[in-house]
Amino acid sequence: MIGTTNRVTLEAHDTTFAEGKIGLTSDMPTRFDAVRVTATLKSGRSPSRPVPRDRPRKTAWWRRNPRMVLWRKMALGDFGTGRCLRFGELNGDGKLDVLVVQQRRYGQGSHSEVGCLTAMTFDGQILWQNGSPDPWNDRLSNDVGVQIHDLTATGATR
Repeated sequence: MIGTTNRVTLEAHDTTFAEGKIGLTSDMPTRFDAVRVTATLKSGRSPSRPVPRDRPRKTAWWRRNPRMVLWRKMALGDFGTGRCLRFGELNGDGKLDVLVVQQRRYGQGSHSEVGCLTAMTFDGQILWQNGSPDPWNDRLSNDVGVQIHDLTATGATR
């Protein structure tokens, strides 16, 4: 429904889940603003009260799995990224490599696209780079539609 301020307002009623979180997505550039989730008194839970966590189950899971250990630090120079990395075998040596995807903003707002791709080994050797790295583009944290795969099964890096 469109509100009186010419802003789109979405109102939905759903009884599928008694608890949980919400997620918003769009298939076009969109800016979400002022999301409010409410619940009826029949739900038995106030939306301002946090949902209780299942701590005993999570604690047991944490104990069964190994703790993270720092394995390697790598200097990414001017092609660093927020969190947009892909892993795969890129050079035919049978070892996992990394593709560093640097995003760049376009248009108004927070929309972004791929700006620079840098393929490298975990030893820090750059295999190839496509695009121009920009040290100011390392802080965007949204995901970009990029995948890596050796389509020809030749170990070729391009």
